[in-house]
Amino acid sequence: MYLVYACVFFQEGYCQLAELLLKSFAFTNPISSDIHFLVLCNEKFKSRIDSLLDTLFINGKSWIMEFETIPTAAMARLEIFQYPDIKKYE
Repeated sequence: MYLVYACVFFQEGYCQLAELLLKSFAFTNPISSDIHFLVLCNEKFKSRIDSLLDTLFINGKSWIMEFETIPTAAMARLEIFQYPDIKKYE
C-alpha cells in the first residue's frame, strides 16, 4: 500500500486547498486503489476533512496534531514517521 498525505493547519484557506486536492485525488484514483490519503490537521479542521473524505469516497483518514505556532505546524510533515500505521505503507 502507498500513502499520500497533506497538512492542514491554522488557516481556513488550507481547508479549501485540501478540498481541491482531495477532489483531484478522488477523480484520478479508483475506490479500490491501494493508495490511502492521510490529512494531518488540528481539531478545528478534523470534522471538515473527515466529511470530505467520506463524501468523496476516499480511502483515508485524518490525524490530529496540535501546534502552537505556524513554524512548528510547517514542520508537521516531518512527523509522518511518528504516524502509528506508517509501517503499513511502502
